[in-house]
Amino acid sequence: MASKLCDRCSPLGLSVEKFLVRDDRSSGSRHSVRSLQLANERYFLGSLEQIRETVATCQLCALVSHAVPDPPPPHTNGAVCHLIWEIDGRTSVDTEARGEKCTRRLRVCWNHPNLEQCESYLVLAAPARYDNSDVNYRGFLNNETEFLGRRLGRTENKRNFIRELVRLCERYHGYRCTRKLGIEDDFHVTLMEPYFGVIDIENDSLVPLPFKENGDQLEFESYATVSYVWGESDSRQHTTRMANIQSRRKSGGLASRIANYNLRIILRVKRKIDFLRRITDRKGTSLSCTLRLTVLLPLYGNAIFTLCAADGLDARTGLLALDEDHQPAQWIANCAGGAHLLLHRPPEVSIEASQWNERAWTFQERLLSKRCLIFTGGRVYFQCRSTGVSEDIFADRCGKGWSLDLLRSPLQMLSQLKLRAVWFYAHCVSLYTLRELYEPFDILSAFSGMCKLMEYTMHSPFIFGLPTSHFDFALLWQPIGRSSRLNKPKRSDEQKYKDMKFPSWSWCGWESDGIKYAPEMVDGCLTDIRAWLLDHTWIDWHIRDGHGTLRRVWDMSSAKEDESTSVRWKGYKVPSNETLEDDSDHEWSLVLSSPSPTDHSDAGPPPVPTPVIRMTSNTVSTPKPKHMRKGKKGKRTKPREESYSERSHWDVKNYAIHRHDNYGRLRQVGGMSASLDKPREDFTLTLPEDPYHVRKTSVSHRTGSYHEFPDQIFLQFFTWQASFHVVPITTETMDSAGHVGGCLGPGLRRCHIMDRRGDKCGSIVVNAEWLLRQQRGGKTEFEFIAISEAKAFTKEEFPDWTHYIPKERVESEWDLFFVLLVEHFPIEGFYRRVALGKVFKAAFALSDDEWKEVILG
Repeated sequence: MASKLCDRCSPLGLSVEKFLVRDDRSSGSRHSVRSLQLANERYFLGSLEQIRETVATCQLCALVSHAVPDPPPPHTNGAVCHLIWEIDGRTSVDTEARGEKCTRRLRVCWNHPNLEQCESYLVLAAPARYDNSDVNYRGFLNNETEFLGRRLGRTENKRNFIRELVRLCERYHGYRCTRKLGIEDDFHVTLMEPYFGVIDIENDSLVPLPFKENGDQLEFESYATVSYVWGESDSRQHTTRMANIQSRRKSGGLASRIANYNLRIILRVKRKIDFLRRITDRKGTSLSCTLRLTVLLPLYGNAIFTLCAADGLDARTGLLALDEDHQPAQWIANCAGGAHLLLHRPPEVSIEASQWNERAWTFQERLLSKRCLIFTGGRVYFQCRSTGVSEDIFADRCGKGWSLDLLRSPLQMLSQLKLRAVWFYAHCVSLYTLRELYEPFDILSAFSGMCKLMEYTMHSPFIFGLPTSHFDFALLWQPIGRSSRLNKPKRSDEQKYKDMKFPSWSWCGWESDGIKYAPEMVDGCLTDIRAWLLDHTWIDWHIRDGHGTLRRVWDMSSAKEDESTSVRWKGYKVPSNETLEDDSDHEWSLVLSSPSPTDHSDAGPPPVPTPVIRMTSNTVSTPKPKHMRKGKKGKRTKPREESYSERSHWDVKNYAIHRHDNYGRLRQVGGMSASLDKPREDFTLTLPEDPYHVRKTSVSHRTGSYHEFPDQIFLQFFTWQASFHVVPITTETMDSAGHVGGCLGPGLRRCHIMDRRGDKCGSIVVNAEWLLRQQRGGKTEFEFIAISEAKAFTKEEFPDWTHYIPKERVESEWDLFFVLLVEHFPIEGFYRRVALGKVFKAAFALSDDEWKEVILG
């Protein structure tokens, strides 16, 4: 018999039927307007104080009150609670899920930021006869339990539950979780490396991982990896070094170390599971660093699972879900007519609150894994690339979890990698840079496995954390708060950091509160990023390699195309062999085309006419040279000597270069910026370390040992350069939160960009401390370089439309440049990036005087 609910809770009309979704076609129930409103609008339950006043007389209030600790976080007086019905939406988007069971939950929401970690759900609990599900978990999965609350059993039986979750994934999940490896896989090379070892749990010692080749398949012993936080304690004494490697290879050599980490119970989930150990003080180069750069992806990606120890502040805390003395209470109450409700905390709420989730190294350890067992808050959460399961919620018979438990899980982002790799990249950078690094100079090492993963789809190397296949877009990052240049190591004096340098043009060159590709800044690019790259960029980016030689960042003549299945998310274009196939249905002509006088009214003399290939049909195809065309009677005409403007070699690479630039951008007037008619490769600027001349190479990708001779931090290119004033906006535009000029993070300031006449021509967000230093020196004028075309200003960037150009706001598209505010360092001989902004093209004269060669470091 349910206790009577209070006057605030009674109108919800809670019952078992409210939580179990019936087939609407067979439902004969009638709904009142009030019942429909209660089911589809947020329901005001009361303030935290009101709820706690009625816990003795109302089971629902008592249950909700347990979502907030006692005492509550500071400054939460007056916090209000709302309840929202949410539905498992799998059947709405997955046709294969039609006919499966579907459930509802009540989400408990608080209107105070200090209570965000108290978000929770009220879930219908499974009938009491399913209480002892630890021993035979898989046998208890049926239509009566799917997606309902699960009462937890004894701690000693949890390994049975974990084992069953892994088995369900291995048996029922798809290719992303269960793929087999061929001997051509990178992991085959890793297994043969002399430095690669694991812990043999049966013998407590370091051994090589046993493997064999079975035809074209690679077979190896099951092993697991561990992800945890070092902490500031003496836990680093457990690392494997040259001095202790031999003793740890002996049977029992690691027994005491494993016991200290409280791992032995979970390791018995599988009879024999192995963990990587690496030597951290190898002479010449850090083996730890080598492993990070080369084997992180196959290491974590091929483990049977990764054990994520996210409890406490460091590894000494152990796994609380396996400790009988540290079990959190499970709150269940009979709230109405047989509706036993369970208070459930969403997985990501618990995970995001952990110290483990704040560390940068754990980001790629989690995303590179096929499966993760995450221990946090005294609970166990299972997440794989197909689904996610909490230990207090029953899954279905195929191991699928409740659909909304997947929404904030980073592992689920992997489904977007093949669809739109650069979207995946931008989101990874945003999540990764929010995290902390013990040594900030590890910023690229702790992201190297992710770069390797994305290279498989993008087919292009990363340069200082930026994908070369989308390089113009990758430069459009912005800090979300305070930032400062990353110039030297903070905590380490290791040799590997001695000569390490990072560029200002990459996010890896900054220590910040986080980095993002702000939607309001890049929205015009994301509508169709390939079209933007091909139609609205122009710079021929070159970088200096480890020998000081300039090479092109990306070159279509030697590159492979991004394999994202969504065409609009692909990078620079690579013409295929199909573009050269014979097509006799079209006539082709080669003409000289000059831009109209209005195209270059301020650019001095008109450029030299450019050969443009045009079709007489609208069908997209590839032209043939005249000597290969058919005559009137269907016979091929006699080859003749070609004019200079028509001459080309009709193989793939030379044809592509004839019609495209090296980034796949069409060489035609109107489709690209007028910079295509300007010199872009006649480099003359030198640096102090290479003072006499500029050397270039035709090799566009890194070759040889780039770990021994890594790229230098310098980009060299041509673009437009001009000077503008930077003026902070006044406090009159401060918003309700106290931020000047819109919702900005701490340490940022929005500024006007003004031309030399004093008219506003752009907008930029800069570091507040940098701006203050400039103001103290009385400096307002700075140098800017244009890096690509931008679609429009937002209302925050340009609140008052001043008709700087003779168009209305809605008519002004692609009339802007993305610009970098830069500072010149004459002794070093290069510029450094300060901030990203937008400026009207018309503010630039677009003259030869503004077309400059730039070295950006």
